[in-house]
Amino acid sequence: MIQSEYLGTQYRLLVLDVELKCPKWKKMSVGEPRVKWWNFTKENARKLAERINEEGALRGAEDADPMWEAMTVCIHRSAKEILGTSRRGGSRIKGA
Repeated sequence: MIQSEYLGTQYRLLVLDVELKCPKWKKMSVGEPRVKWWNFTKENARKLAERINEEGALRGAEDADPMWEAMTVCIHRSAKEILGTSRRGGSRIKGA
């Protein structure tokens, strides 16, 4: 059996005041425009394939890394022109 005087000295009360400072919320800035991939239809796919073949991003690359870089730039640029772009951060309802 544990005597009551030993229990009282083992635990001590700790009082602590904590103040957390949070930085002010930053205003949401408009980022880079995104490609409207939901506009990808059969007709747009045909246009995109023609554009990629015209630019010939695969031709003239001996190493795989430069070829992939050229291809990604080509696809992204062509998709922006054919499918269009949307503004980021513009999802707020106007007039609400």
